[in-house]
Formats: sequence, C-alpha cells, structure tokens
Amino acid sequence: MTPAPASQRHSHLMQLGFLALFSCLFLIALPAQAVQQKHHWSPRPENLAGLDGIVTRCVVSTNLSYVQTICQNILRSAEQKIRAAGLKFGTTGITWERNPVAPYRAAVTGAGMKSPLLLEYFVRGAGNPTGSSVVHTMASVIYGAAVERGSNGPPRSGRLMVWETAVSGNGDISKLVPALSGITTQRLDWLLGAFPK
Repeated sequence: MTPAPASQRHSHLMQLGFLALFSCLFLIALPAQAVQQKHHWSPRPENLAGLDGIVTRCVVSTNLSYVQTICQNILRSAEQKIRAAGLKFGTTGITWERNPVAPYRAAVTGAGMKSPLLLEYFVRGAGNPTGSSVVHTMASVIYGAAVERGSNGPPRSGRLMVWETAVSGNGDISKLVPALSGITTQRLDWLLGAFPK
C-alpha cells in the first residue's frame, strides 16, 4: 500500500485539529447542565427515633477550590437547618478519604450527643473552568452491639444506612457550585422532616 502524500496527511491533520478545537469550544460554551437525581430513597421515621443530633462531614478527594467551596456551602447550610430543627449539631468539617473516627467522636462529645446520626457528603469533581461534579449524601447510625435474630455468633458493629441521595452536574463552575450546593441542602429537608417531632 502506498502512503498518502505529505500534503494530504497535513490536510487530514488540520481537519482533525479543527474538529478537536470546535469540540473543546463547544464544551466550554455549554451552560451548567441541570443537576440530575441519580438515586434516592425517603428516610423512615422509625430509623430516626431516639436520635438526638447530627454530626456532619464533607469528604473530598481533590484540592480543587470549587469542590472545597461546595463542601463549605453544604456544611454551613446543613448546620443552619439542623439547629433550626432543634437538634444538636457537631461537625468534623472537610476531611479526606478516610474514616475520621477521632474527630467524629470529638464532635459527638463536644455537642453533648448520646445517639447521633452521621451525615456525610462525598463531593467529587474534575475540570476547571468547566467542571463536572457529583455530591453523594449518606446518613447512617453507628451501632456497636447488634445481634442478628437467630444468631449464636458474637455481636456485630458497624453502620446502619438510613438515607442516601445523590446529585450530579456539569458546566460552568460559577453556575455548577450554587446549583449543586442548593439542591443538596434542599434535600436535607427530606431527612429533617422524617425526624419524630
């Protein structure tokens, strides 16, 4: 097979270059897409009975400033809503991909809680100035001596998941940050509304 002439190869590369440039410009010009619900189930009041407060944390895996801003917005709004609901509040703040047992226990003790709920926000993000991000919210109760019905084995310890929801979006970061922060904190009303009055 005879290779294509240099001029033809050059023309082909130019066409690919223009196509790539057009694609990049098109992506940059896209406005922030509507944030979409990925999955959600409603919290059940019976799983929240007896809880006297909520400890929050926001888990990140990047130093991108807009991811940190989303965390700060969510934690600030969560504190306001939790206190307004008459529940005790504590926070471990923004943490990395590990289970902050010591900060969690310190937050529980500092807030004077006996039966807390752990409310975690996992924020992922990539790209700048056009970004793509997801906020995964998980609420769980830590237990230390659960025995399964009919079991002769030792008690188990771990977490009981009582609520989960996630939102994602992409586009201009100046629009993405308030969109993700706002929808995530609005959804906290589902959880707080299920707490026994």
